[in-house]
Amino acid sequence: MATNKKMVMAGSGTEVKSWEVDIDVMTHAIRWVQEHPDLAQQEVEEMELHFPMFIATIASGNKAISCSRCGEILVWNDGIRCVACNKPFVPRMASQLCCIGQIPSIIGEVNTNGQFIRGKCRPFFRRIYPRIRKLPANERRYFFSVGPGGEAGENIIFYFSPVVYGIYPDNWNRDMPTILLEDEYFRLLGIPTEHVFPDHYAQGYKLCNYASWPRVTLRVTLQQRIVPRIIMDLMLADLQSVGRLHEALGNMGTNTHSVYNIIGRGGRQSRAFEREYNIHVKL
Repeated sequence: MATNKKMVMAGSGTEVKSWEVDIDVMTHAIRWVQEHPDLAQQEVEEMELHFPMFIATIASGNKAISCSRCGEILVWNDGIRCVACNKPFVPRMASQLCCIGQIPSIIGEVNTNGQFIRGKCRPFFRRIYPRIRKLPANERRYFFSVGPGGEAGENIIFYFSPVVYGIYPDNWNRDMPTILLEDEYFRLLGIPTEHVFPDHYAQGYKLCNYASWPRVTLRVTLQQRIVPRIIMDLMLADLQSVGRLHEALGNMGTNTHSVYNIIGRGGRQSRAFEREYNIHVKL
């Protein structure tokens, strides 16, 4: 059985909880899981192996359902219950399977005195580093660090780790999943939202993932479309941080809406973007 785990605040400390994802309970709440339990098992096992920071939960529409008592995430653990306070949840309307997690990318490295390590710091990181500790909690959770004295050695390595929502449609996998990013993602990066679609109910933005749906798993969708998208957005945030985003795009004859299609197709125009980036951005 696939196992999820999460760190939960408990009293004055932090507790690590783990549980087996209850596919049997899913069959009672999610129609497609009832029809294809083996497919659901494959989904949660692939996500556990390749994206261990993701947790299987439950959504209504494109919005994950939170615990009514404490606001924490609901999990498939001997029923549907809150991961923190254990309060059970009974769906009263059509529900969807949802995976929520974070995808980390290294953005910078500093020494124990807080000085940037040359060649290892994105302009985006240099811009936001003085503000990270002062950010509100909903934005600060997008950043974490490793070190010193840990796996990172003497220096401290910082990660940008955006929250990503993957919501399965009712007819999975005949239709593609909805991938959502929160408002905080674009606000922190300081880049436009011209290539995404606002979802006011879910309070986030839907991404455009495939022109033609290849019927792959959520894990493959994240690997093929979302991980590269985050790296692309970090590059745009770097150009924005040095004040050269619109100049670089203008030199390519494109804009903040069309640049994603250009980079995604690869080839000559994608290499042109890489050249513009290297001209303006120094780590």
